[in-house]
Amino acid sequence: MIAQQERLSKHKINLRDSRPIFENELGNIQQFTTTELPLLKNLSLQKIELVPNAILEPKWFVNCNVLAYVVEGKTLVRTLDHASDMSTFTVKEGQMFHVHSGALFTVDNVGSERATLLLCLRHETPKDFTLSASAGAFTDNVLGNTWNVDAAVFANAPRTTKPKVIVKREGAAQIPENAHWPHPNRFGIEEMQAPTYAEGVGSAKKARSQYWKILTNIAMYSLRVEDEGMREPHWHPDTVELGYIRQGNARMSIMDPDGSVDTFTLHPGDVYFIPASYPHQIEVVGEEKIHFLIFFDQPMPKDVGFRQAGTVMSRRIIASAFGMKEKDLPEFPYDNEDPLLVAKTNPTDPVV
Repeated sequence: MIAQQERLSKHKINLRDSRPIFENELGNIQQFTTTELPLLKNLSLQKIELVPNAILEPKWFVNCNVLAYVVEGKTLVRTLDHASDMSTFTVKEGQMFHVHSGALFTVDNVGSERATLLLCLRHETPKDFTLSASAGAFTDNVLGNTWNVDAAVFANAPRTTKPKVIVKREGAAQIPENAHWPHPNRFGIEEMQAPTYAEGVGSAKKARSQYWKILTNIAMYSLRVEDEGMREPHWHPDTVELGYIRQGNARMSIMDPDGSVDTFTLHPGDVYFIPASYPHQIEVVGEEKIHFLIFFDQPMPKDVGFRQAGTVMSRRIIASAFGMKEKDLPEFPYDNEDPLLVAKTNPTDPVV
């Protein structure tokens, strides 16, 4: 039996019970940086909820690219990047968008229901500015000259360098006709055919530079595992992993270099982090399939799995390493490519 606990783990944190870093009647933001999860490196996470007609005010991150996934709802994203690169495009449930570090962007909930987004930030301690707060640093005359208007226009605007964060849109959403057209900053990950698929076992849809050219230092997999499947023991060379559980209940085991093993259960709303090259394994506990959103700090995540180790290493070497007789070791499957997901041929270990 595996010693299993509903307990604190240095590798995970619970999104459901965490206190928002910002909240008003229009929405809220939960954030997970090294303050909440000290083990984090290169990645952090924000969960943003917006009611209809609410806007994440225009902002930019100083030190990180943004990779976002819309969990629910319909949004309109506007961006201003360097060299006057201006974009406006819709992003709905199951789609993603990317924003470069330093690019101004805003997210507008243009649907009739709540919009929920996950923003993965390519830094463990992200820093940002908002347009309203930074405007508070400059005088009415400076702003008037900037936009070629009378400075008196800004006389009644509150002067503050404190961000508003989430604000209410006045009037109907203005959605350009071409906002629905294909756009390089948007990616329909749930619409793609899964590059990794095994019937009755699971699938992995992959937002990485192979399929989404704009990605330079970040990626995400939408991983689904059936109750009869399992993510084999594996590790990611030079690649850290930050995961969010969207559906189902799972068990994860992570081994640290000191030989300790952290085994814990994961439920919807949980977030976990795995340092580069730490061996780990995921499987379903219960009858419902699991759906993970897994972010990586590389545009093409690296992966080495136990399954192919049985192909590359001879039976004699593996028997010696495991302290077994070669004659007692069966023939392992030969795999030219790591399958990522494997079918369970043995019972799931009890959760105790």
